[in-house]
Amino acid sequence: QGTTVITADRLKIFFTGGVRSIENVSGTMESIQRIVATGNVRIAMADGFAETQQAEYTSKTGTYVLTGKDSRIVSGDNSISGSKITLHRETGRITVESSREKRVEAIIFSGKKGK
Repeated sequence: QGTTVITADRLKIFFTGGVRSIENVSGTMESIQRIVATGNVRIAMADGFAETQQAEYTSKTGTYVLTGKDSRIVSGDNSISGSKITLHRETGRITVESSREKRVEAIIFSGKKGK
């Protein structure tokens, strides 16, 4: 969608009419309900990228949920990491959660553009 590209070891795309194999995809982005990516997930966006072990995108809400102990979003020199990251595409709002094993870490340089 736009300049966003998702790569992963495994990618499941849920369409309005059900799950289809990649060979039978003829729907538009409007017919995609949900995308679930697992294993070495990388989401390249216009202003940065995200890396995680699992990501789920829900088209109705325009929300990515990244889960995995090394989930992170990088935009320019800025980065944020945690065990669960929720990114709202429309607003750019990000919520980051920790786990018992991983604290939230953020590096933010003021005055610079980015998420």
